[in-house]
Amino acid sequence: MSRQYESHGRDQFNIETLKGDLQVDNRTNAQQNIEVLLKGTIAPKHSSEKWVKRQQVEAELMRRSEAQVLLEMLGQGGFGKTDLAAWLYAQKKADFERSLWVDAAKVESFNQFARWVLQELRYLIDQRWDDEALVHELARRLTEHRCLLVVDQAEQLTESAIASFDQFVQYWQERGERSFLLVATRRKVVTDERSRLAISGLTDAEGAEFLAKQGICAIAERGFERLTQLANGHPLLLGLAASWLRQEAEGSLSERDLDFFEQLFCHYQGDSEAKVEEIFTVLFAELPERLRSLLLGVVVYRDAFGLEMAQAMLEDATIEDLQTLSDRAFLRQESERWTLHPLMRGVVEQELKKSDRYRKSHERAIAYFAANIQLWTGLLSDCAAQLEIFHHHCELGEYALADQIMDTCFNGLDRHGYYLALLSIYGRLTQEWTAAEPDNVEEQRNLGWAWIQLGDLYQSVGQYQAAIVAHSQAQIQFAQINFAQGKAASLGSLGFAYVLLGQYACAIDCHQQSLEIEREIGDRRGEASSLRMLGLFYNALGQYACAIDCHQQSLEIEREIGDRRGEAFSLSNLGNAYGSLGQYECAIDYYQQSLEMAREIGDRGGEANSLIGLGFVYNALGQYACAIDCHQQSLEIEREIGDRRGEASSLSNLGNAYDSLGQYDRAINCHQQSLEMVREIGDRGGEASSLSNLGNAYGSLGQYECAIDYYQQSLEIEREIGDRRGEAYSYFSLGHALAKLSRKKESIEAYQNARRLYQEMGLAQDVEDCDKALRPPRRKINWILWFCVGIAIVLLIAWLRK
Repeated sequence: MSRQYESHGRDQFNIETLKGDLQVDNRTNAQQNIEVLLKGTIAPKHSSEKWVKRQQVEAELMRRSEAQVLLEMLGQGGFGKTDLAAWLYAQKKADFERSLWVDAAKVESFNQFARWVLQELRYLIDQRWDDEALVHELARRLTEHRCLLVVDQAEQLTESAIASFDQFVQYWQERGERSFLLVATRRKVVTDERSRLAISGLTDAEGAEFLAKQGICAIAERGFERLTQLANGHPLLLGLAASWLRQEAEGSLSERDLDFFEQLFCHYQGDSEAKVEEIFTVLFAELPERLRSLLLGVVVYRDAFGLEMAQAMLEDATIEDLQTLSDRAFLRQESERWTLHPLMRGVVEQELKKSDRYRKSHERAIAYFAANIQLWTGLLSDCAAQLEIFHHHCELGEYALADQIMDTCFNGLDRHGYYLALLSIYGRLTQEWTAAEPDNVEEQRNLGWAWIQLGDLYQSVGQYQAAIVAHSQAQIQFAQINFAQGKAASLGSLGFAYVLLGQYACAIDCHQQSLEIEREIGDRRGEASSLRMLGLFYNALGQYACAIDCHQQSLEIEREIGDRRGEAFSLSNLGNAYGSLGQYECAIDYYQQSLEMAREIGDRGGEANSLIGLGFVYNALGQYACAIDCHQQSLEIEREIGDRRGEASSLSNLGNAYDSLGQYDRAINCHQQSLEMVREIGDRGGEASSLSNLGNAYGSLGQYECAIDYYQQSLEIEREIGDRRGEAYSYFSLGHALAKLSRKKESIEAYQNARRLYQEMGLAQDVEDCDKALRPPRRKINWILWFCVGIAIVLLIAWLRK
């Protein structure tokens, strides 16, 4: 079934309160922050029993870790870089405040990597920062602590993450202090040779010790040394040889065995690691069918797997099977979980694509994760199974099914502010699904809805131009199949993006087109929604009669079709309009009706929205205790339902109410909490609002320099995201603060900038407010002069009468 588009409450949004309405929660409980989920953060266990001491390399690692802040450990695959890094990690972690390990093969983006490290260092998690800002923030925080950070397999970073990671390494190389960064990699990262340590093979003596610890006995003269030389000291090849000898020669190394390895390794000697993969391919082909089948299954897992996951691929798989593959260097073991060796993974993936097992392996992975879906508690990790199912459906080109599984968890993730995680998912879905060119009409429709969801996510993080591109793509998709309802919905979404950019004429045009289509096709619910949005836009433009007319029309339609939730929205929006007109009693009546209806139908989000509206009105009436009570109730509801953005909004509104009461410290505390929350969820527009509100609060305290700083920070964000209404608001507030400091020229310039923007947007009332601010104060000097003259005359007459 083709799904219907949900606006997720956008038509409740009060455009009039775009500024000063959305803010953050300063939570000390880390579990309540936006969780950064990163796999591969447990260092491999260092085993001293099997460890072969590499004296020269170990001594150099210890020396560099104490004398430098950065070291690149460079070498081909299989030369033991990970083992050496794990050895150093075990040796040195006690010397540092924090010790962190990151497997770069598990990192999806530099943003994820940087934010995870910051999270582990107990710093705020900020989804909206771009990579350049994160480079500097990460370096700054690492400088404040003594931290050991190991990044293993840096060559496995995604293409999108490499440039920013390299920039971070370069920046750290130039300015790093206190902490030590170790990068294990097959590709060059550092630019200064002094920060590089090349890793080569084992010496003859080290190779002999390695083979002895593997339980091998040399019968041939100088057998260990000769085998080490044949393998060029390559630890992985020596491990493969030891495994083969245990399996085929009872652990003895004879002349005949050396002849065999000479033939096997002749492709490798002194050549690139690609030749090692050729050896792996040969050894893979020689595995028993049962073990090959097991590998062809578990290779599709993105993370480490245990016995149960292995049995999902091969029902009777045993620990012994996994141990055998580990002994033969196909798998790496850590406790009771296994992963494929990076070089071996490439070999097995190629074999899987050539076999008839590709679909079956992914389908079995889907079945396993479907049986292990967890209950939602508000954490991203609760949806780990669904995200893996999504991945495997995409790998199979089953984008409709990938879309369906995301529908089961989208609302929860969206409410809790996991916008960046969702952006990555829907970015992949829309790009790959579009490239697949689905010919099924239902799939084409759902692809259009996916583009709309992507656009809404871009709006949530303040990327309004990207949102317009996504919504425009949805329009194209729906136009290709002549799906009128989808065209109307995409126009509505596009209009909302335009209004966030302050382009009200474009926004109204989009919604007028949407309204016409909905009337043509008889979509009464859609018609009511478009009327509600038009009403909000007209309200923002100060055209209150038009706004009320639109909301009344939508209300009539919703009552006619029995849409009680929509009816509650329209009643609330009528409250907005009458509140803007200063008709507060009428506004309260509409908000109360909306509140009662939301409670009757169990719409908790609608209930919170109505309480917010009532809080605004009570604040305007000077009934601050009532306003605070309403905002407190809305805050409790939003926390209960996990609406992070709504929670930030209520905190901001509480701050404004406390400001009106003159309780400035409490106001600032609320605005600070709001600011931190919108930063956590990546809401750039909300961040700008919070900064402006903090400016207002400090202005109320008479701390105008501090207020100016907050307004300027807000302006910077608003210019960046294209929020013209917000920019105008901040300019106006800045002008007021500058005037208080008698910085007349700068104040006039700020007011003029605000006026220009308001004029361009057609906001007449705001233009008039700017004109009032720009008028010079009435001069009182003449009145003072005549008063003094009058006093002098009175005194003169009194003196003459003496």
